[in-house]
This record gives sequence, structure tokens and C-alpha cells, in this order.
Amino acid sequence: MPAVQNFPGDDLILVTGGAGFIGSNIVLELTNAGGRVVVCDLFRSGEKWRNIAAARLHDIVHPDDLPEWLARHAK
Repeated sequence: MPAVQNFPGDDLILVTGGAGFIGSNIVLELTNAGGRVVVCDLFRSGEKWRNIAAARLHDIVHPDDLPEWLARHAK
């Protein structure tokens, strides 16, 4: 995977499906690079939490709440 560049301090990065296999690896790379990451996913089983347990997340959003969350963070 190519190196991830640092991000401006106020930017939020939303990763949908962020607790799945591919999404969680993206989340880990982004958080390790200093990104403020928000994960949107369904956590139906306890196993998905393990995929992102090491990531320092800014927020977690349930898919049903995503439109409201996006409206609040439109800027």
C-alpha cells in the first residue's frame, strides 16, 4: 500500500464499511498518518470491533444516522 500523506488538522475522513477487512486496513493507515477518521459501519457481531480496536477514531456512526451526521458536519 502506498504511503498516506498527512492531512490538515481540521479535515475529517469518513470511511464507510470501515470495520470490514479492507475498510479497517484503510482506517488503520489513515489514523497512523494522523487523519481524523470517522467509521460508518454495522457492528452486528463482536468480531468487527477487533478490526479497528487499534485505531484512534474521531467518531463512529451507524449507517442509519449517517445523513444526519453528514448534515451536522457539512462544513
